[in-house]
Amino acid sequence: GTLGCKYVIVPDAPKPGTVVVAAKPIAPAPAPEPALPLGNSWDVPESMKRTKIRNQGKGIKKKIIALTFDDGPSENITPQVLDILDENKIKATFFLMGIQMHARPALVKEIIRRGHAVGNHTYTHARNPDQYVAEEELKNWDNLFKDITKRSTGLFRPPFGNLKSAYSSAALKAGYPLILWTNTGADTSKHINAEKVYKAVMEQLKPGDIVLLHDSKDKQHTATALPNIIKSIRDEGYSFVTVPEMLKEWDSFAAENEKPKPTEKHTEPKK
Repeated sequence: GTLGCKYVIVPDAPKPGTVVVAAKPIAPAPAPEPALPLGNSWDVPESMKRTKIRNQGKGIKKKIIALTFDDGPSENITPQVLDILDENKIKATFFLMGIQMHARPALVKEIIRRGHAVGNHTYTHARNPDQYVAEEELKNWDNLFKDITKRSTGLFRPPFGNLKSAYSSAALKAGYPLILWTNTGADTSKHINAEKVYKAVMEQLKPGDIVLLHDSKDKQHTATALPNIIKSIRDEGYSFVTVPEMLKEWDSFAAENEKPKPTEKHTEPKK
């Protein structure tokens, strides 16, 4: 070329008939899904972590009740229970099984979206797992719950209320309290019906009760009894709380009524 001339390199023109496709812009990575709103706090009092929660609120006078539902979520009963609780403006506590959460993650989210508390009720609800299986089930439950909700829970209820099972040992090791109940609708009994569930709850009713019910697929009698249970409990002047709220009330009651430790008398030594 001639000295002083400038050259510009341009790409070859496309051949006739060639279709030119513009490069697609790279889509930004999706934002992480936010954690579901928590509603009321699920914190457990420090004094109740790694402990067996049976009836530490015995003698409490405050007329409060905690409704709990085990073994769900089920496709047919859990939505009925949620709607009844909503209609009555009640927050309850659901102890969920991992295999049911895996099958119905949308229902798990719905339980939390409506402001209820959730606890770990193991993955498979086995009767006699060994220690390794129990520990793995608790971890798998935790991981699944975090995947679905982006949250964790400090609540645990052992299957069958067995405080000596490998599940209970694993839960205590993991820092959970073992949360039992003080009142039951006996809704897993043979030949049960809605009237018997209602009577079982009401005949035992006392302030500070944690009531055991179930929302598994065969518990239509529980869903049928629930509106009458709620109405009768309210008619007796009670209000409803979640298990974490109840444990805080139990903890305060125990602190207020703790007996002072005897003090040693100081006497002057004899001369």
